[in-house]
Amino acid sequence: MGGNRRPRRGTKQRMVHHVTSGSDGSPARPVTVAVIADPAGAYVRGLIAGITAFGRDNGRWRFKLYHDHLALDLPARVRADRVDGVLARILDRRIGRGLARVGLPLVDMLEEIVIPGVPQIVVDDRAVVRLAVDHLLDRGLPTVAFLGLRGVRYSEQRCRFLADVCRERAGALAAYPTGDSRDPLTLRAADNIKTETRDGIGRWIASLPKPVGLVACNDVWASTALAACADRGIEVPEQVAVIGVDDDPTFGQVADPPLSSVDPDTYTIGYRAAGLLQNLMTGSGTVPRVTFVEPRGVVARRSTDTLAFADAAVADLVRHVRDHACDGLTVERMARKLGMSRRTIERLFAEHVGRSPSEEICRVRLMQAKTLLETTDLDLYDVAQRTGFNYVKSLRRAFKGRFGIAPAEYRAQKRSPAARPGRPGRTS
Repeated sequence: MGGNRRPRRGTKQRMVHHVTSGSDGSPARPVTVAVIADPAGAYVRGLIAGITAFGRDNGRWRFKLYHDHLALDLPARVRADRVDGVLARILDRRIGRGLARVGLPLVDMLEEIVIPGVPQIVVDDRAVVRLAVDHLLDRGLPTVAFLGLRGVRYSEQRCRFLADVCRERAGALAAYPTGDSRDPLTLRAADNIKTETRDGIGRWIASLPKPVGLVACNDVWASTALAACADRGIEVPEQVAVIGVDDDPTFGQVADPPLSSVDPDTYTIGYRAAGLLQNLMTGSGTVPRVTFVEPRGVVARRSTDTLAFADAAVADLVRHVRDHACDGLTVERMARKLGMSRRTIERLFAEHVGRSPSEEICRVRLMQAKTLLETTDLDLYDVAQRTGFNYVKSLRRAFKGRFGIAPAEYRAQKRSPAARPGRPGRTS
């Protein structure tokens, strides 16, 4: 899911390996790790949760947090504090180069600036965008727009990927962003939130064709879009369905209406970043230049809770599938229940959904299977029963055909690293 943007070459850092490893590859003595990041946002707090979990699971790690991540004297302070390794979110090139010159093992948990020899680990932005776009298209929205930040690497990248995904989905769209700044479906705002910025976003949203799905580069700007809609009396989600990225509870649950968002799985990013740093500190294994982590999925809330199909019959059909797909629904049963012919149902799905009704039933079942595998300890037999597959063999065949991985492997992948803090269920 989500192709990589560049070859994953191994990287070697210019450093002194002053941490010896035990028989299991973990550090043989307590180590001190510098974490350079602003913990004000939920994204960084998720990273820190994963990092500290790795430290508990893999030896006696101590941590020193440098929350003033833009202070130019950081490299000198890190050197003076005699830490063993550094996990940072590098936003300033001078600071990044200074940290690299210190000669300590260093992993960057951002992809804003490339520092030669410094490996990076980030969420797979192409997969993030694909989840967001497909979530909107599944709700029958014919048009997708993008709200992002001007000149900010991750936002510009997500905009480009959105244009790519929209081209892939062109058969299901009436219009879509090109990624060009002149595209009326794309708005890149300045990196600050002022009254005039919000007003400008409101004017832009008012000009969009309705209904429309809006993908924002993060939850902050998605929340701003919701406020701009409220200012102008634009109904959410009926006229504009809004989805953000980061699943920040501050915006997801407090926004009006509550905001749907893509969960980038910051816990896993932090956990795996710590693992990469351990490899560098102990000299065990090759560390890729860039490591991409799959997002966990879409956390659906009220801001996208709509079925925007122009044909009311299609909306009823899609709603019926979503309500009953896991209850043994078949196209024949749906036809009898709704008093429609199978041929009519198949024609409406082909014209408006872009999938056959059987494919949609299977898709809904698989999404529920993913949620159960991620959030419960049910065995595969029970998962198959609860999702309408009935047999484990049928579940395995459909799951691997759709996602390229067996259900048990998927669960192991999502449960690793270690046990996570409880989170609400995901959908795709």
